[in-house]
Amino acid sequence: MPSWRPGQRAKNFIKSITRKRGRRKVANPGPATIAINQSSIMLNSSQIGNTIVGASIYQDEPGTICADSEAGNDTDSRNATVNSSVSKQDSLAMEVSDTKRLQEILGCLEDSRMTLTDDKKMLLTHGNVYLQDIMLDYARRTGEVKPIHFGILDAESIMTLDLVREDCEQITECVEESPLPRFPLELLQALEKYEKANSYEHSCLIERTMSHRGDIKWIGDVSCHIVRPLENSGMIFDEDLSEGVWDCLVYPRFLDEVFCEIPELVLQRKEISLSATRYQPYSYFINEPRFDAIARRRKLSADGSSQSCYELLVLETIRKWEGELAAKWLNDFDKLVGGLRAMLCHIGELVENDPTVMKKIKVVGILQAGQDILLIMSCIGKDVFYLKCGHVHELPGELKDMKKLQYIFASYWKAREIVRCGVRLLEEFLQRNLEQDQKAVNILSPNFL
Repeated sequence: MPSWRPGQRAKNFIKSITRKRGRRKVANPGPATIAINQSSIMLNSSQIGNTIVGASIYQDEPGTICADSEAGNDTDSRNATVNSSVSKQDSLAMEVSDTKRLQEILGCLEDSRMTLTDDKKMLLTHGNVYLQDIMLDYARRTGEVKPIHFGILDAESIMTLDLVREDCEQITECVEESPLPRFPLELLQALEKYEKANSYEHSCLIERTMSHRGDIKWIGDVSCHIVRPLENSGMIFDEDLSEGVWDCLVYPRFLDEVFCEIPELVLQRKEISLSATRYQPYSYFINEPRFDAIARRRKLSADGSSQSCYELLVLETIRKWEGELAAKWLNDFDKLVGGLRAMLCHIGELVENDPTVMKKIKVVGILQAGQDILLIMSCIGKDVFYLKCGHVHELPGELKDMKKLQYIFASYWKAREIVRCGVRLLEEFLQRNLEQDQKAVNILSPNFL
């Protein structure tokens, strides 16, 4: 249940490190720190000295006066006042709407919580309390939780629950890492070769000496694809490119090509509805969201139902990076978080909340904004989820920066491996269920005796 309102995270951070700590106060559990938190603090501090007028940003310099600043001072002042007033009204309306929806969801959850037996809850052994009850009480008491984030924990929001350190450690230990292999040495060596490419022709020459199979071919195809515009168009990725350019011309090779190797899944693109949202017990979205890409199972169940059509990845693309607190970024981030929760809720129903599967399963969200961020969410209990953010990486702006591709390749490769692990877990479970159902049918058939 992280709070992503503008400025709120920085305030929470400052509050958490300055308040007095009693038995139930806990410091940030180091290893689980989200990298994006560090980015937000740096972004906030770098905004000092900037004057924001409407949608434009000007850098203040000592002793300089902008042309026409005096002539337009009164008009600018009135416009700024009007813009500020409208912005405050919109913000207040959104907060009222969020508060109302949160209360509706909390009411539904309180009703269902009465029927949720203790064995379905997560007992925090040192605090001797149930995590679900703590989170519900916190949301009801403060009213500061966005509906879309209710029930979702991360390294920062764990601190707001005022848990003892041992309970925090218990929660983070439940977030079992998927058994991912290390990034293969042969792939790292391939990336290092493409770092030296100084032209498209040179990158093609390197590609001809490499293997034409699997991930090495993927690395070669994408590297050549990125080198070409850098050579022909200079610092093209620093331009104000449209969302369609990023979504259709730049990024698809990173994702589409590598996901085609998972035969059980299909990657559907552009304004795709998430079928998992139909199986959520509560409406966390105001309107049904549509995503720029979704990875979902190809097969339907034997009766043609789409209920077994699980989904493991959602993707959104933004025109450009405008900062973590930009409205478009926040909106798409929230949409991804809601999509991840919906996928896990549906998977929970599909596997009947089998503890072995739910402890290991993870889903992935990727937000591309001229840069990308990897979001990973897993389930740690009934109605409780854990969100982990990846790092923000930049595409190379010039040929000499090709080393930056290593980190982006590693992120997409990790996303693919998480999804592949999820496919294996779910297909094995569904196959076991199918075999058990078939045995039951055989036993009940007239010819069995």
